[in-house]
This record gives sequence, C-alpha cells and structure tokens, in this order.
Amino acid sequence: MNSGDETMLAERIRAAREGRGLSRAQVADAVGISPSYVEKLERGHSIPTVDVAGRLAKVLGIPHEAFFREARTADELESELAELLGRFEVSVEAHSDLLGTNYAAKRAFVSVLREAAAKMPQKGASNARIGEAGAEAGRP
Repeated sequence: MNSGDETMLAERIRAAREGRGLSRAQVADAVGISPSYVEKLERGHSIPTVDVAGRLAKVLGIPHEAFFREARTADELESELAELLGRFEVSVEAHSDLLGTNYAAKRAFVSVLREAAAKMPQKGASNARIGEAGAEAGRP
C-alpha cells in the first residue's frame, strides 16, 4: 500500500470507531489488540493484518472489504484536488498539469493539500477576530 492508501484506511478506521461512539481502548479490547496499535492504525502508521482487519470490521460494524476498496472514484478525487488547489489559488495551467497526473499521485497531492489546508486560517476568520477585538475596545 502507498501512503495515500494508508491514509484512507486510517480515516476509515477512525471514522467508523467515532461513528459508533467507541474509545480506542474499547475497540482494542474487543478486537484483542492494544490501544496503542489502534492509534497507530488510525494515524496510518501501521496496516492491520487480514485477521485484525476482519475483527475490526466486525467490531466497527462495517464490511471487511471497506478497509481495502477505493473510497472515492477518480472523478471525486479530481474534484477534491481541484477544490484544494483553488484554496491555494493555484493557476488554471497548474491545475491542468496536476490533474493530468495518475491516480496515485492525485491521492498523494490531496493528502498533502488536505493537511496544509487544515493548518490554514479560514478566509474571513482573521477579519472576524479583528472585528471582535475592535468591538471589545469600543470601536466598530
């Protein structure tokens, strides 16, 4: 598996656990693994064996094959990549160059851009904070 696949798998495991309202310790106990191993799986630092994946699937109430199939179609991935590139104000020419790459490269771009976008302040957020500070100081 490449890093894009590991990230997708990690996201599936975490989302399924959180969706069922389970702690890492509860999942670990039910599956017969350590809570630190669950954390490694959720961070994409480890890949479960087929046996562990089967037990995880049962505990998390999801199909076993959900751990191993593509979560998104190529069109969905391309759409997300275009949206993320737009957030970084990448030119149309660069969009075309990047969107013409293979699927694995697109997954890698999306993963990196998603992390970078998560660290970016939201547009207008800094202006809202400035406005709040001005109001506290008695200014509009």
